[in-house]
Amino acid sequence: MTNKLLKFAIVIISFLIFLLILRIVLPTYDLYPYKLTEGYYLVGVGNKKYEIRKEIFGKPIISNITLNGEWIITANEIYGMKGNQGSSDDDYFFLEKRSDAIAVFDDLFSLNQFLKEKGYEEYSMFNSEKVVHLKIDRRKF
Repeated sequence: MTNKLLKFAIVIISFLIFLLILRIVLPTYDLYPYKLTEGYYLVGVGNKKYEIRKEIFGKPIISNITLNGEWIITANEIYGMKGNQGSSDDDYFFLEKRSDAIAVFDDLFSLNQFLKEKGYEEYSMFNSEKVVHLKIDRRKF
């Protein structure tokens, strides 16, 4: 009886280690796509290559957004700009970690109107804070 329990425990531990290895390896090779499901709100999907994926421990990785963009990151929201500043393809996005929906904003005024309707204060894109919570293309900044 003890041998059976020991073998069962070894099988369970091996399986858990295998799952941990998959959780670490698959996001590294972009084989573990992050789907917009419960907990995130995406705004600004004009760029078709724009992606949000989960990294190893569940924080979002956002690809194909300029590194020199301005960000505001709080405990429940991520605000930012994607595209090249000053060009015609500027879009703004808003991630809310409490719902699941998609919308597009062509300019900051439209985004601020949306935020006012949701009860958020108008904000400036120049007040970046807590950017360590966000990785862009696997690079912290």
